Amino acid sequence: IPKGWALSSISGLKARTGPLDSEAALRYFDGAVPDWNIALSSSTPKREVVDTLAGWFRERSDRTIVGLLLGPGCEGKTTALLQAAYAILQHDSSWRVLRRVDEAASVPIDELVAVFQPDIRYLVVIDEADRAAENVYTLINRLSLSRASDVHFLLASRDTDWVSSGAGRLPWATACSFKQEKLSGLS
Repeated sequence: IPKGWALSSISGLKARTGPLDSEAALRYFDGAVPDWNIALSSSTPKREVVDTLAGWFRERSDRTIVGLLLGPGCEGKTTALLQAAYAILQHDSSWRVLRRVDEAASVPIDELVAVFQPDIRYLVVIDEADRAAENVYTLINRLSLSRASDVHFLLASRDTDWVSSGAGRLPWATACSFKQEKLSGLS
């Protein structure tokens, strides 16, 4: 696994669903960036958008699926991203989640290709995806010949960053099945 990335399975994530201690809950509700423990905790409400995001990946596809969650800062994109990834694994435990855990980490195409094993479905989860969009697009094109139905992407970005970085101008639909959801407001 490349530096700044982590691989998870349903068994490893199930252990992270317990209640939060009061200190972690206060940090989260004061604006701390959530990790698996916070996002999957029984103390953290499930975001409404999670079912939409997870639904994109429930059926097999002969093309790579890229799901993008856009929204303003501090609206819960990271929480929804992690909750959706977990929902996908709950629906089909054969998936593995390859998540960029360090937002400054690159998207090393060759190293990531080496991670993907045959007969395993992968969900690559990237927050702050505007910074990685060009490499993700290149990776999708590289995988398209051999692994298109096994490797999918769930991305999140501030909408303004996605636009200003030029990520929205990449021809996503030519390389994958591209789906986008805009998050606005807290329920």
